Amino acid sequence: MKKLYIGSMKRFSGKNIFTLGLALDLKEKGYQIGYIKPVGKSPINHEGETVDADALFFAETLCLKEAVTTLSPFVFTFDTIHSALSGRMKGPGEEILSAIKSIKGKDVLLIAGTTDIFEGSIFGINGISIVKNTDSRALVVESWKDEDTINGILGAREIFAEDLLGVVINEVREELVDFMTKNVVPYLKSKGIDVFGIIPTDPLLRAVSVATLTGILGGKVLCAEDRLDEMVEHFSIGAMEVNNAHKFYHMSLTTT
Repeated sequence: MKKLYIGSMKRFSGKNIFTLGLALDLKEKGYQIGYIKPVGKSPINHEGETVDADALFFAETLCLKEAVTTLSPFVFTFDTIHSALSGRMKGPGEEILSAIKSIKGKDVLLIAGTTDIFEGSIFGINGISIVKNTDSRALVVESWKDEDTINGILGAREIFAEDLLGVVINEVREELVDFMTKNVVPYLKSKGIDVFGIIPTDPLLRAVSVATLTGILGGKVLCAEDRLDEMVEHFSIGAMEVNNAHKFYHMSLTTT
């Protein structure tokens, strides 16, 4: 069984949606796919147990047979962080590694990173130690910002060394794709880093439907109920008096 840790050097790289796409593609091609989120940060209650929301979603989407508590062996909560800081908590490292090693009978096991490869260090385990202790390879997904992204990728190579399988560069503006292909990819290749893909920016991947926003906010739809499936790509969250809000949004509308 091949084990692939999918992580990033910075948050919001798009690794969750990438992991989902990879899993579905491999499953469609006939591979037996496993999934685990060793360190979760989105706690929810599932059948009386605290599990990670991502792990539950993947378990249901991929029709995985393992218990969700196996796929989500440890979840950040206020209590766990407080226990770690106070020294009262025994590190969950062994439990997490045991959960990873307990998943068998798969062609590929996808090990999902959290915010970045360092997340979990406060508890004595992170993406670096997971790769080292589970005979896994690391795939780094990074969203393109500027040369800092290259610095991060080079840092990943230094950290993971031969365990770095390669990288995927996400959210590349369309006008930069040619530059990336002709300049950045060859440069990284010269440093021993394979680039498996350059994914152009797609605003819809970060958008949410009006219906979803309504449900999350517990809001009330005042008009156009026939358009709840339309996607919201930009929104602002803030607090201000009604008069000031009216001026602000009126100004925004006249300048766009």
